Amino acid sequence: MRGNEALAQRVTAVEKEQVKLRQGIAEVRILAAGASHDAADYRAALQGHKASLESLRVTQLEQSAALRRLAETQEQHFAELGATQVEQFTQLHAISSQLSGLSGEVQGLSGEVKGLSAEVQRQGGQLESVSTEVQRHTGQLEGLSAEVQRHTGQLEGLSAEVQRHTGQLESLSGQMQSLSTEVQRHTGQLESLSGQMQSLSTEVERMRTTQLEQHAELQKLGENELRHWTELQELRRTQLRHQADLRQDITKIVRLLEGRPGDPGADRPDPVN
Repeated sequence: MRGNEALAQRVTAVEKEQVKLRQGIAEVRILAAGASHDAADYRAALQGHKASLESLRVTQLEQSAALRRLAETQEQHFAELGATQVEQFTQLHAISSQLSGLSGEVQGLSGEVKGLSAEVQRQGGQLESVSTEVQRHTGQLEGLSAEVQRHTGQLEGLSAEVQRHTGQLESLSGQMQSLSTEVQRHTGQLESLSGQMQSLSTEVERMRTTQLEQHAELQKLGENELRHWTELQELRRTQLRHQADLRQDITKIVRLLEGRPGDPGADRPDPVN
C-alpha cells in the first residue's frame, strides 16, 4: 500500500511537472514566434536600408555625371571666349597698323603741300622779278608777257594739284572718321564681352557654391549611412543575443524534459512531444 501511495504521489508530481513543462514550452514558443517576428522586421528594415543606400548611390552617380558635364561645358565656354578675345585683339592690332599707315600718308601729303606752297612763293618771287624786269626792259614786253603766261599756266596747274591733294586729305579724313567709328564699335563689343565674362564668373561662383552644398549634403548622407550601419550592427548584436538566450532556454527545457538528475531511470516519464 505504501508503495502504491508513493507511486501515486510520484505520478502526481510527474503530471504537475509535465504541466509546468507544457507551460514553459508554450512560453518558449511564444518567445520564438516573437523572435521570428522581430527577425522578419529586422530583415525588412535591412532591405529598406539597402534600397535607400542603392537609391543614394544612383543619386550620387547622377550628380557626379551632372558635375562632370557642367565642368566640360565651362571649359568649352572658356576656350571659345579665349579664341574670341585673341581674334578681337588681332583685329584691333590690324586697325592700329592701318591707322599708323594713314597717319604716315597724311604727314607725307602735308609735306608735299608745304613744298607746293614754297614753290608757289618762289614762283611769286619770280613773277615779281619778272615784273621788275618788264618795267626795266620795256622793249622785251612781248617775250616777258609770253613768259608770264607760261608761269601763269604753271600756277594754274599747281593750283589744280593743290585742290587734288586737298580732296585726298578730305577723303583721308572721312576714312579716319569711319575708322574711329569702327574702333568705338569694337570698344563696345569689348565692354559687352567684359560684362559676359563677369556674368560667367558669377555663374561659376554660383555653381561652385552649389557644388560645395552638394558635397556637404553628400557628407551628411554618408554620416546618416554610417549611423544606419551602426544601428544595423547593434540590431544584429541584439538579435544574436536573443538567439543565444533562446538556445539557452531551449537547452534548459530539453534538460527538464529528459528528467531531473535525482529521479530513477525506470520511473522517468516519456518526453512530451
